[in-house]
Amino acid sequence: MEAGTCSACGTPFGSLFREPEPAPRGDPARAAALSFVFPGLGHLSAGRTAEGLARMVAFLWMAGTAVAIVVMRRGLGLGPFVPLVLLLGIAATVIYGMSVPDARRAAQGQPPVLTTRMMMYGVSGMMLITVLVLMITSIRARG
Repeated sequence: MEAGTCSACGTPFGSLFREPEPAPRGDPARAAALSFVFPGLGHLSAGRTAEGLARMVAFLWMAGTAVAIVVMRRGLGLGPFVPLVLLLGIAATVIYGMSVPDARRAAQGQPPVLTTRMMMYGVSGMMLITVLVLMITSIRARG
């Protein structure tokens, strides 16, 4: 029980608990093309369902929020919302742009450049900024 490796084959006992890496699945060119159509589709075709869904949701939220702000403020001008719309647009563009090479990498079994953790922090930060801008704007409108 005190040994760190198997005395017969030399395999470290800690390797028994490692999750196996998913095998690459699908054609890299097809995965990239699908992600060019919509972020996350290429990851779904490469068997990375959670990563594909995360990209879809992040892109939809950022692009959708930017479009909603522009549409709702149409007659009034964007005013203090210009920086927020620009940030959301840039973030959505980054997710869209990075999904194509990352889908290709997923189909080849390589790790992504834009990780799910990076997207999670980015989306969380953008949500916080959006809420702060809305709060500040509503407080100013009342006062």
